[in-house]
Amino acid sequence: MQIQCQAVVYFTDAFGKLKTFDLGYIDSAEKFLRMLRENFRHVGLRKIENREFVLEDTATKEEISLYKKPWNEVFVHGQRVHMSMIFGQVIRPQANSCPNCHTINHGKQDSEVKCRGCDKYFQRIVEKFDDSFPLSQQSSPHNPPKDSQRLARASPVQREKFIGPIFDGDPESDDDPANYERIRIVNKVKWSRQDRSQFIKVSPDGLQLWFSGPRDTTRGDYRGWAIRADHPLSFKHRPNSFSYFETKILAAGERNVACIGFCTKDVALDKLPGWETNSWAYHGDDGRAFAGFIFAEEWDERFGTGDIIGCGLTPNTLRGFFTKNGKFLGAFDLYGLNGRDRLFPMVGMKEAGTRLQTNFGWQRFAYDIERNIGRDETKVKAIRSREV
Repeated sequence: MQIQCQAVVYFTDAFGKLKTFDLGYIDSAEKFLRMLRENFRHVGLRKIENREFVLEDTATKEEISLYKKPWNEVFVHGQRVHMSMIFGQVIRPQANSCPNCHTINHGKQDSEVKCRGCDKYFQRIVEKFDDSFPLSQQSSPHNPPKDSQRLARASPVQREKFIGPIFDGDPESDDDPANYERIRIVNKVKWSRQDRSQFIKVSPDGLQLWFSGPRDTTRGDYRGWAIRADHPLSFKHRPNSFSYFETKILAAGERNVACIGFCTKDVALDKLPGWETNSWAYHGDDGRAFAGFIFAEEWDERFGTGDIIGCGLTPNTLRGFFTKNGKFLGAFDLYGLNGRDRLFPMVGMKEAGTRLQTNFGWQRFAYDIERNIGRDETKVKAIRSREV
């Protein structure tokens, strides 16, 4: 018996392939997801199971939820829909650079862009959410979150619940944006409200910090207070990519004791960055880069109010580097680390009046990474081992 298609939807998947499906056959969210699992069984299955994708009406640009409405109101006959895979924000060189070929593109930050370099579609958006409440309190079965919010709001443990059987595909290939034609980048990077000293306050957007502790009058004291970002820098980018962020000194204390760098998750927050094993930082009061306290590179470049300090990683060579006001200062080896270690942006302070503002990649950087890093990295020299 031949079944006549009565309600057809034109569907462009995350690979950029145009397909049609019949609403007479795909008559529930479960069947739609089953169709996606089959289409992405080799690459992308894990992201389908994690609900790390978003559907949008091509004409209206409105996001389509599979659960917010009755199924017969989700799609309509003749509708054109496109799909994008969601990727968590990683610290990028430029706010509107293509995640596949890194070409800088023009257009609004939150709009979908067709890359002029590789013709792939991507979209960078900022998810604003309050992570102080669990997901269960922010949504309900009758009012579920948008699909694009699931990745930003759900913890890794919660996302594991969505994971289904993995077939013959490579799970790591699921997380490579280059494998898809259409992607959406969700910004998740900010300073943590939990992983911080009690004396460091965080602005509502998670980007501005200030010191609220007692006035420090000691000298030669190793005490300090620090904060980590809530997501690590990435060692798993494509060969020519880097993890990088910049912090502007809005106000410095009397002795410019502000420190900017990165560390592993186990580093304590009661000392300044760079004064403990597995932490590295550039200190404003003396212009030195410290690594685990006993190593230092002295650039004679102190910093204070108004200066912009950049901190970056070259993931494929396990090196770090610092910049000041758009100028490359130098790079150094990360002794004792390997690709399995996760490094988090970290800043420290110990003086009243200190206030910092961080750019995690959503504004143009003072240092032009795309143009300069290849040339500047030839200046790399390891931090000299010496007592401080």
